Amino acid sequence: MADNTDKEQLDNETNSLPGNPSDEIILVNETETINPIQEIENMEVHHHPDLHHKPKQWKEYFLEFLMIFLAVTLGFFAENIREHFTDIRKGNEYAISYKEDLIKDTSIIQTTISILNRDIAGSDSLNYYLENERTKVANDLRKIYQFNLSALGGFSFKLTDRTASQLKNSGGMLLLTNKKVVNAILDYWENGTILEGIQTGAAIMRQQAREKTYLIFDNKYYSANSDTLGRRAVSPDAHLMNYNYLQLAELRNRLNHFRNTLKGPFLKGLLNQKMQAVQLIKLIETEYE
Repeated sequence: MADNTDKEQLDNETNSLPGNPSDEIILVNETETINPIQEIENMEVHHHPDLHHKPKQWKEYFLEFLMIFLAVTLGFFAENIREHFTDIRKGNEYAISYKEDLIKDTSIIQTTISILNRDIAGSDSLNYYLENERTKVANDLRKIYQFNLSALGGFSFKLTDRTASQLKNSGGMLLLTNKKVVNAILDYWENGTILEGIQTGAAIMRQQAREKTYLIFDNKYYSANSDTLGRRAVSPDAHLMNYNYLQLAELRNRLNHFRNTLKGPFLKGLLNQKMQAVQLIKLIETEYE
């Protein structure tokens, strides 16, 4: 009994000591548990909920809308300005390119005019000898053979369409903002279309007249060599295959029809086309260079 009493007394003394380590541990643990909660509470004290939940005023929405609208509008105008200057540059390129084609056209037209004058002169001469019944005179007969070639020689007339096709098919005419140039080009095209129709008709007339010569002239009398004027030589013993008056009269009629078409609408149309080309070249140089 005495031992138990001493043990209890010893435990009580130990628990009553101020430096008991178990008490310190408990206090430390409690402090560590409480501190995070306190920190969160402290953070919430400094938080401003009004900044998060307060709705924007209509002025702020309007300002944002205005800024976006201005940005889109300015971008749209900038793109339009860029396209405008690009179209102007392309229009200038088309005009200069078309001027180069017109210079080629003047050369083509002049060459065609020279060929037409040759054909017209040959037709006049051939018609003269046939009308005056010179077909039985040896020297005149050789000339008739030569005029037969020059009167009904072939020719081809086609204007340069390199730039014109682009202007017509790719909307390039819309890029030419100068109305004077546009109207002049349209007039030039219209006259060119008329000339193409005349040329088609003249080619048919020429072929019909040429078919008649196959019954009258014998090609065996033509030599492969040419004289000093570039004309094919004709054999001295040449004569016609057919001296029938009706056959010769029909040939004359077809020659006259062909010649009148060349001398009238076709030749006049070519001269007008050349004049338009020269004027259009000067206009483009004035307006685009």
